Amino acid sequence: MGCGISVEEIRSALSKILSSRTFKSARGQSKFLAYVVTQSLDGRFELIKEYWVGREALGRGDSFDPRRDPIVRTQARKLRLRLAKYYQTEGAYDQILIEFPKGSYVPVYQRAHSEASVQMLPASVAAKDTSCLRSSASIVIPICVVGAALALAIYRLLN
Repeated sequence: MGCGISVEEIRSALSKILSSRTFKSARGQSKFLAYVVTQSLDGRFELIKEYWVGREALGRGDSFDPRRDPIVRTQARKLRLRLAKYYQTEGAYDQILIEFPKGSYVPVYQRAHSEASVQMLPASVAAKDTSCLRSSASIVIPICVVGAALALAIYRLLN
């Protein structure tokens, strides 16, 4: 796989996280993490939705209604916190980081100490280049907007 992070590296990182002390007692979060990473790597982005995570990863069954049961949102919040704890302790020297931007269940993969986070491409986008991961536009665009606003403020201050 292109862009510097291979599927094997991601699977290895997932395995290391799931076997860590931090995740040993977190069954629901471990299932959540394994499910979304696997679906992402397999290109099944349509299954990385609140309903499917609740139904398939968290065992809520066919009648699961995410409007009435907040389990997926609750587990996602706990998962983000537990991953942060893992990377501050046992995973402090991990080379591949798996993260979840708030508001999304699609994992983002990043090399440690790298500025650019990358995300697996959905099939509709990947058809153009299936060998690559891409930078997360949700981070780049706001940074550009803030930079432009800051440059304008400095310009006005100096003139």
